[in-house]
Amino acid sequence: MAEPETLAHHYTVAGVNDLAVAYWLKAGQLALKRSANLEAASHLRKGLELVGSLPGSEQRLWLELSLESATGTAMIAAKGWGAPEVLQALSNARRLADTLNDKPQIFAAMRGESSYQTISGNLRAAEALGHQCQTLGLELAQASDDSGYILEAHHQLWGIYYYLGDYGASERHASHGLATYDYERHHHLAWGYAGHDPGVCCRAFSAQMLFMRGHSVQALARSRDAIALAERDLHPVSTAQAQLSFCLVHLMRREPAEALRWAKKAVTLCDEFVMPLLLGQARVYFGWALAGLGQLEEGIRQMRLGIAGIAATGADMGMAYYLCILARNCGERGDASEGLALLAQAFDTLGKSTSKYQLPELLCTRGELVSALDPTDEAAESWFQQSLSAARDQGAKSSELRAALRLTRLYAGQGRNDKARHILAPIHASFTEGFDTPDLVEAKGLLQMLSH
Repeated sequence: MAEPETLAHHYTVAGVNDLAVAYWLKAGQLALKRSANLEAASHLRKGLELVGSLPGSEQRLWLELSLESATGTAMIAAKGWGAPEVLQALSNARRLADTLNDKPQIFAAMRGESSYQTISGNLRAAEALGHQCQTLGLELAQASDDSGYILEAHHQLWGIYYYLGDYGASERHASHGLATYDYERHHHLAWGYAGHDPGVCCRAFSAQMLFMRGHSVQALARSRDAIALAERDLHPVSTAQAQLSFCLVHLMRREPAEALRWAKKAVTLCDEFVMPLLLGQARVYFGWALAGLGQLEEGIRQMRLGIAGIAATGADMGMAYYLCILARNCGERGDASEGLALLAQAFDTLGKSTSKYQLPELLCTRGELVSALDPTDEAAESWFQQSLSAARDQGAKSSELRAALRLTRLYAGQGRNDKARHILAPIHASFTEGFDTPDLVEAKGLLQMLSH
């Protein structure tokens, strides 16, 4: 039998538009299953161009709804979650679903719109939509005995709260994902909704939060779980997400060589399957790893390319942290003034989204750059103290340790050894794992030095 796109083309030329639309839809759906997202978008667009020529009927509305929903999924991967084409397709799908009073499709469109708002940095709008999804998802799950609805609602909310910097709320939703996800029942969700596997996603986010909470060994184990599940799925977006998360955990653990290995894999995969947003993230991490290995110039260049690539997709998710890392490396290169300018952009980005994601890191980096410009500037101490306080408020123990290390070195340099010990000793003693990681090794060495 001929390929559906071949039949669609023949029916289009013949003017048999009802069959042409149906085959363009089928061609697009099959391309989506192969992760050929640009091809899928092309087929679906041709269907949408024709569907308006069909007589007004409920069947036409169903066809149009299916085309718009599939287009949204294709565009998420091909253009990035924050692309305007994504919002347009999802908004059209929601309008059609409302007209048809199709609650599952209303849920899908609402879930997609919430993802768009999350990636675009409109986190409070995303949160409101996420809670509407949770309410409708519970209703649909109870009516259909399909736990996928409530899983996807939690899936949306763990991402929103993570990027808001509310790690406690994010962990609660991710824990539901870890407890609920069943591969046989739920892995098909990777090809719908947000276009990636919720089982991989909850493990990836959980790994990052475990590190933030001070459980760096568990973070590695959870990252390996995400990779193993992604490799079972053979779904490119999910695989890239797992690779990028593992890379970030290594970067936060200050292990640039291992991070570089995963960044290279992610760059190759994202380039092959044309995933611009994830490719941008991969380039940021690639550059960060290079800088950590001493290749500052090339690392900074790659980070700039990655940040520009992310911005080109309309995404804002995590941008403040990427700017912070770039600023920190500019400081390492001796360009503290440029670093402070980049950091001002990062704080502005956080403010617009009302987020506190990685706020302790931004505050600590500000202190480092101020100190680099003028070691006698007393403002550095204030920035380190603010970082310490913000980390404690968030329960971000790894960031708390980092801020404590900076304060300890500052106080030790001023001969205030007792105060230095008072800051560092309690946070060091609170860790139960990861004693071979550079931050904890540094902390142990400082405490030994201060005891003499």
